[in-house]
Amino acid sequence: KAPVTRSFSGKSQLLDAYFDTLTTPNDTLRGWLSEGGWSEHGLDFFLTTYRTKRLKQNIRNEFIVSNTPTMQEYAKDDPAALKEIRIDQDFTPQTDLLIYGTNKIIIASFYEQMGVIIESEHVHNLLKQIFESQWLNLEK
Repeated sequence: KAPVTRSFSGKSQLLDAYFDTLTTPNDTLRGWLSEGGWSEHGLDFFLTTYRTKRLKQNIRNEFIVSNTPTMQEYAKDDPAALKEIRIDQDFTPQTDLLIYGTNKIIIASFYEQMGVIIESEHVHNLLKQIFESQWLNLEK
């Protein structure tokens, strides 16, 4: 099957793209998370609207984030949030890269107001392996 790509531009389309990560119930959403979405839309969108829908779908988060005050706060343990966050001291992403489902990734930049969803089992599996390798080398 040929890979499928969908691109998004502008804030509202980018938020729509994020909701695609909620289409696989009982899944784990993995990836690298930047502060871009937090600063553009505030914690309110991600900690209320998006989080409520994610929890209803029973989707766990496993994110690698940078060592900033905002991300340290987000990383605090909260069992009800179905999340595990690991901080990489040397990592300062400005773009999110999330891996979900069996064949999807999203690359999203709130700074540039653009995003791309790629549906490809090969790309998905490669990025999942890279994520898992980095994840295992970071402290809980």
